[in-house]
Amino acid sequence: MTQEQVKKLQEFALEIRIGTVECIKSRGFGHIGGSLSVADLLAVLYGSVMNVDPADPKKADRDKLVCSKGHAGPAVYSTLALKAVHPQPAGNRPSVPLRQKEDPWRRHDNRFFGTGHINGSRACAW
Repeated sequence: MTQEQVKKLQEFALEIRIGTVECIKSRGFGHIGGSLSVADLLAVLYGSVMNVDPADPKKADRDKLVCSKGHAGPAVYSTLALKAVHPQPAGNRPSVPLRQKEDPWRRHDNRFFGTGHINGSRACAW
């Protein structure tokens, strides 16, 4: 991997962190550490490893992320918003109105979500 590619992934991870903080801030509560700790991983996966096509998010051979860390949800949502895998409202920055009435993730076809309680974690696939 070139230094330019590494720098691009670091910038993507920073954008994921910013989006995550904004997502949690919009609700006034949340588990920020659980989301921020996966930003680098998500940047590498969605930025250089996984086969995802924002133009065709239901593509049959797309890669799906399986994440059993339920508190990572806001970071995953921010990543998908930044990759334009999910439609976003008009504006300068993708936003995720987490668990609000206008929350687009409530009925999103690209995620299967159910982590259960903290000691009974189940996997999530996006």
